[in-house]
Amino acid sequence: MTGLSEQLQSILSAVDIEGSLGTQLGSITGAASVIVGFINDPPEEINGLESGISNLDLSRIRLPDNLSSEFSGLSDLIPSDLGSVTGVLNQALEGISGSIDSNALTAVQNFIECLTRLSVLLETDFSGFSFSTPPSLSAGPLPGINLDINPDIDPAIDRDSPEPGTPENSRALESVKNISALVDQLPSPFNAQNSIEFCRDLLKGLPRESTRMAHVPIYDDLYGLLNMAAALPAMDAAGLTTHIQTTLAQVSDTLYREGLKPVYRLSEKAGELILAADLASLESQAAALSTALDQIVSAVDSGDISGIDANLTQADAALDSLLPLLTTLQTQVKGKQAAHITLQLSTMSRDLNQAMFGLQKKFTPPSLDPVLNQVTPLIEQAVAGSGIQELTRVAAQLSRQIIDILSLLDASVIKTPLQAIADGLDTALDAFDSAMRQVTGNVSTLFDGVNQALDQVDTEALQQNIISTLEEIQNTLETLINTLFEPVRQVISTAVGQIKTAVNAFDPETVKSAIEDVINQVTAIFSTPEVQNAVNLIKSTIETITEQLQNASFTPLVDGVVTGVDGVKDVLETVPVDLFGDTLKQQLQAAINALPQDLQPVIDSLTSELDELIDGGPKPLILRMQKPVASLAEELNSISPDKLVGNDLFEAYEELLIDLQDFTPGSLLSPIRDALDGLGEDIRSQIDLASLLAPLEALYNELVSQIDQLDPASIMDPVNEQIDSVKESFFEILPDEAVFEVLDKVISGVETASVFVTEAKNLTDTSRRMKDELADPEEQLTQWLQPVLDQVRALPDIPGLDAGLDQISDRTNALKKTGLTTEINQALSPLQTHLNTMDPQVLQNRLADIHGRIRSGLTSLPDTAQKTALQALMDRFNPVSPLFAGSLGTLELIRTQIQTTLDQTDTTLADWDDRFFGSTSPLAALQVETPGTGAVKTLMEDSIQNHIIKPAASLLKTVTAVASVLDGPLNELDNLVDVVDDLVTGIVDGPGSLGDIRDSLNQMLERIQGLSLNFLQAELDALFSTVKQKFDNINPRVLRQTLETELNDTLNLLDMEQVLPQSEIQAIDTTYSQAITKLQALNPDTLITQVVQPLFEERIQPLLKLFDLTEPIEVLIDRMDTLALELNTELGRVNTSYQNMIQAVPI
Repeated sequence: MTGLSEQLQSILSAVDIEGSLGTQLGSITGAASVIVGFINDPPEEINGLESGISNLDLSRIRLPDNLSSEFSGLSDLIPSDLGSVTGVLNQALEGISGSIDSNALTAVQNFIECLTRLSVLLETDFSGFSFSTPPSLSAGPLPGINLDINPDIDPAIDRDSPEPGTPENSRALESVKNISALVDQLPSPFNAQNSIEFCRDLLKGLPRESTRMAHVPIYDDLYGLLNMAAALPAMDAAGLTTHIQTTLAQVSDTLYREGLKPVYRLSEKAGELILAADLASLESQAAALSTALDQIVSAVDSGDISGIDANLTQADAALDSLLPLLTTLQTQVKGKQAAHITLQLSTMSRDLNQAMFGLQKKFTPPSLDPVLNQVTPLIEQAVAGSGIQELTRVAAQLSRQIIDILSLLDASVIKTPLQAIADGLDTALDAFDSAMRQVTGNVSTLFDGVNQALDQVDTEALQQNIISTLEEIQNTLETLINTLFEPVRQVISTAVGQIKTAVNAFDPETVKSAIEDVINQVTAIFSTPEVQNAVNLIKSTIETITEQLQNASFTPLVDGVVTGVDGVKDVLETVPVDLFGDTLKQQLQAAINALPQDLQPVIDSLTSELDELIDGGPKPLILRMQKPVASLAEELNSISPDKLVGNDLFEAYEELLIDLQDFTPGSLLSPIRDALDGLGEDIRSQIDLASLLAPLEALYNELVSQIDQLDPASIMDPVNEQIDSVKESFFEILPDEAVFEVLDKVISGVETASVFVTEAKNLTDTSRRMKDELADPEEQLTQWLQPVLDQVRALPDIPGLDAGLDQISDRTNALKKTGLTTEINQALSPLQTHLNTMDPQVLQNRLADIHGRIRSGLTSLPDTAQKTALQALMDRFNPVSPLFAGSLGTLELIRTQIQTTLDQTDTTLADWDDRFFGSTSPLAALQVETPGTGAVKTLMEDSIQNHIIKPAASLLKTVTAVASVLDGPLNELDNLVDVVDDLVTGIVDGPGSLGDIRDSLNQMLERIQGLSLNFLQAELDALFSTVKQKFDNINPRVLRQTLETELNDTLNLLDMEQVLPQSEIQAIDTTYSQAITKLQALNPDTLITQVVQPLFEERIQPLLKLFDLTEPIEVLIDRMDTLALELNTELGRVNTSYQNMIQAVPI
């Protein structure tokens, strides 16, 4: 081991990792010193730039002398009052007030009063009819039409009172529209074909899936009828053939699936029992057991059982299979498959009857006649009481009163007075507009002098003078800064270059290579077979010693001693005490007293000596073996990358990164920035624009105050008050909004009445048309379906039809008494055969008898191997136990139930054919005497005529019955519509109509409402805005803001970004950033530790594990430590036996 340690030290010395680390630390500290030097001692060139900027000389700026006098002259030109210009407006307003003809106004007012009373009369007449719309007549999108007509509703009760304030005529119109909307959703033409398809789609859209019933009475029957009636015309010859074939297949499948369902279920349950109980195996093993026992009992009865070995083997084998089968039958099959078959057998007769009743119902054609006979009167009664007749009566009566009222409305009598009022008002308002234009001109004249004086004020010269001075300062600054900044630029570039050179010299790769070299050389030395074998030999020696000690045990030695002592004890316990005389007893007592009563002190002494031997010899020797190996492992661990490199390089690297990030090229320019900022403040203090323009601002503020006192409101407010007074007087004598409400109400009422009558007439025409289109529905249906009948008659022979009919006939026969008897016997035959062959009750009785005879006979037989085996066989089973008795009893019960079911079925089937296959039964019709296409054609024609056309026609006749109820009331409306239309047209539209009067009044009121000073206000606002804008143009504050902007532009040159071109700053920053980026990429932790550490773990860590003897030595030491304890425990057993022996001495 010493040689390996010396080689390791030699490798570390040859590689010189410390030298590599020193070189890299020098590169890093060199870069850091450059940065710190620039921070602590800036170059002289920077100080020179700072002092050159600070010595700049500035010029002075002053105000022109004539500008103040121009501002003072404006004050005398501003007018002091504008009230004198408004007189002409007052005169124009007085003319408007006297422009209305009183006679014409009276005529208009009288007509409006008549209209008001007429509107009240119209509203009263319209609401005088009690009409209600039942909920059943509300329209809605199909298929959600509400068809729930309640025949119990009393038509005389007003079921739908109008909302407050809602005219009843509007509700009547809404009711007519709802009914029309409902009718419009019906098909057109409303003939038999369209009606059938419409009703079919309507039923199809209802939520049939909301019920879980397989068949919903009436609904499903009605839908089936309509669906078939609509589907047949769409079929061609091929479609009809397919329909026939599909129908026959469905009939055959239904007979097979539904009729024999109880029998198939019984067969299924019987098969499940046979498989679950494994009756075939049960039967065969029971027979084998019975046969073997027969031979055995015969031998027992003869007194010679020496030849029963083969029978015993056969019986044992049979029980090996039979007992698990019986257990399964008792614990599993009895409560499941056996219970199922028992239940199925007990309900067989009931299930057969229910199945046949279900088939009869399926094949009985549905009849809708009873339903239609009850529904038709109810529908007619509901329609009669629904309010439709009342609606048509109201429509006719309303139409007649509308004609009487409309004949009285003639608005042409007030057309001339109304026009006179409008003409006078137009003339007066035109005069007012002219007066406003005159006022505008007068005010403009007052301000002409002010505008001319403002145009003479010139602030531009002052502005240009100051701007020129600032431009000279700007040029001077540009020349000075460019001259002084070039040396600074060179210094900064040099500093960044030095930092870049120092960073380029830093290369952690050399340290990484040196560490890798050390690891490779160490791995090569320590991986040689000599080193590996030496270490493995030490380990294997320790493990061998440990294994030997683990296998070493005091138990065998102590077992011999304990056995000897226990033998002595046993001998002593068998010696009678009476054999010893007193002398011998005294001698024994003395001998016992001489012996120690407890060996534990001797045992403790021995175990203590063993512990001292181990601690003084083997254990220290083994521990000394570990030290050189552990020392070498520690030296190997010392070449890990983190320990070789240490923290100096990493800390120097981190400090350099911090210095680089804290230092930027811009930090060298901080003194220059400070000088530029100070120069800007000096220039701003010498060019004090606020003090320069203060006199002008004071004069300007006085002028603005004069202008603000000339408020246009002083002109406008008195005139506006007079305008409001004129409007108020006009609105008191002319119609207000209430008049337009009256006109709108009258016109709306007339229009509503017209629409109401028209809608009612359209409903009448539609009802008659639908009734005519649906006349004689049976004939229409016959014509519609006649092509179907023709196709049926023309059908050629259908392939496979005879076979299909024969199959239906056979399956029908299978449902008759003979067929069912055969099917039931076949279903039960396998199970019944197994049970009859086994005969469970007889089997159990025989086994019990044999079992008892054998046990009785065995008592008199001599002991032999056969007797022992036979007794064991008898102990294996008991025929009267719950296992045998319960299992075989279950099978016997099923066997009895099968026979009972067959007997009950015979009783049930006694009159079976008469009950279910009589001449009136639908099942009898399934057996065609002469199968073939001709027979099917006859059946199809009969079905179409009697089961589609006739019931569908009956259904459609209920619709015509409903329409007939409406004939009388609807005829009253025929002659009223044209008269009402003509009257409405003359009243609502055209010259002199109510509509024309409403428009004329509205125009007049809008003209008066539009009377205002808006035009004058806009003109005066524009004039004052112009004057104020000119004042704003000479505002010294605006001039100062402009000059301050120019000054700021000049001072912006004192910004470093303006002085140093952006491209040069970018180049310096890029070079500096590249140096930082490169240094960040040379992280020693990433390039050395993270790269070399895995190599160390891959190669050196296994060597460390190889040289680690801790675990085997600890195992060996632990085993040595337990030897003394184990010895003490084992000797304790000797002590126990020893004490028991002492106690056994017979004294």
